[in-house]
Amino acid sequence: YYNAPSPTTSRIIASAHAKRSIGFVAAPIFARPDGLALGHATIPLSSSHPPLLAQIQPLLQRTATKVQPFEEKDAGAANVVKLAGNFLIASAIESMSEAFALVEQQGLNREAVHTLFSETIFDCLIYKGYGQRVATRDHAP
Repeated sequence: YYNAPSPTTSRIIASAHAKRSIGFVAAPIFARPDGLALGHATIPLSSSHPPLLAQIQPLLQRTATKVQPFEEKDAGAANVVKLAGNFLIASAIESMSEAFALVEQQGLNREAVHTLFSETIFDCLIYKGYGQRVATRDHAP
């Protein structure tokens, strides 16, 4: 399982590339393998040389639902976004686990509660996908 390098690592790599007049773009991917295969990725982009973002963005848009450039001239910016997103995903998984444990302890069907939430107030990819895995106990960190 792959995860993105740290922002500092991307900055070091970008610096090493710049010394050789080679461009570098950080493009960490938000998607599970099944989502990536369907083109459902979200990809933040960053580079210490922002014109590179316009060159790579059309290629990546073929594989993603959203490609978002961050033009702060910081090769590590996309990795900061990836870390922040991973934190939010992990927090959502933890909160769903706690919520489903609560309803189950009170005699309710955790899968039915997940269905209610994921079809109404939490109708989004993270709560649907990871929520289903948590509700059916098919998720391990």
